[in-house]
Amino acid sequence: MYKYSIIVPIYNGEKYLERCVNSIINQTYTNIELILINDGSIDNTEKICKKYSNNDDRVIYIKQDNYGVSYSRNKGIKNATGDYITFVDADDYININTINELNKIISYNQCDILKYSYIKESKWLKKSYKFSIQKEKKILKDEYVKEVIPYMFNTFDLSNVWNAVFKIELIKDKKFDEKLKYAEDFKFMIESTLNSKSLYIDSRTFYHYVYNKNSTINSIKENDIKDRLIDTIRSCMNIQEKNNFSDEVKIQIKNRIKNSIMKFCAYNVSNKSYENYLKHMKNILNDEDYKKLEDKYYFLFNEYIWKDIYEYNYYRQIVKYNLKTKIKKLLIN
Repeated sequence: MYKYSIIVPIYNGEKYLERCVNSIINQTYTNIELILINDGSIDNTEKICKKYSNNDDRVIYIKQDNYGVSYSRNKGIKNATGDYITFVDADDYININTINELNKIISYNQCDILKYSYIKESKWLKKSYKFSIQKEKKILKDEYVKEVIPYMFNTFDLSNVWNAVFKIELIKDKKFDEKLKYAEDFKFMIESTLNSKSLYIDSRTFYHYVYNKNSTINSIKENDIKDRLIDTIRSCMNIQEKNNFSDEVKIQIKNRIKNSIMKFCAYNVSNKSYENYLKHMKNILNDEDYKKLEDKYYFLFNEYIWKDIYEYNYYRQIVKYNLKTKIKKLLIN
């Protein structure tokens, strides 16, 4: 009977923490340990964590200064004693039978990593997120290096660690990159997959990703755009330098970088004109990190990207306006 270590990093999580913890400790599968990492919270997080750790010996409470989510996850991995490790964010929660169902898959398939789907929900909407790659079978390394790794670079489907389960031997000596503020889970996921021997992708939804506009990941400020962009590029380059990838994977890495520029700029500087886009991006490109990339990723400097960003944002604003208009009409009627 496998033991599962569930790591929850927390920073000022009092609003949703009890829902998260209750969904874990009330699992139908009981051979678990819950590791709560209080990352320098200044709200009632500590009080809530102590309440659970005092009443349930499966709950381990660790307090630290505010070092960030990567440091917190690494601390959790270091203290984990389970056969498998998974992660849950403090404002999310899981189905009551999640660990039991995941254990069935792992026990039958004996896989190093299990990746499963999730439900994205906000105040008004719940939507099941399905992978665009469907497997429902054990995938050995020879197959997923050719198929799944390019897919991981090409999409965000498999980038998150909170809907994945890892064999402890696989990641006990691995670490989230604490130098990265963003894209740390993407890098960890790629590196862990490359280090594994088998992978299982399941399309069923057990995890509830709760969109909270005030959370760290969703409250992006304009000043963060540069950091997000640089961290994504650093992650991609670092992974590529350590591995002898095929030409197909290299193409996906290039596309991932380009898409990062497109999305981060279009979504986070949405009110800027084309000229301001250009000025903003040129400021980013003056960074020393980008100068090092110029020879290897020349496409970053092609002008068509600025045109793409402008057009992407222009049509996005039209769609946004039309949607608001339709909602207003519906409410009036």
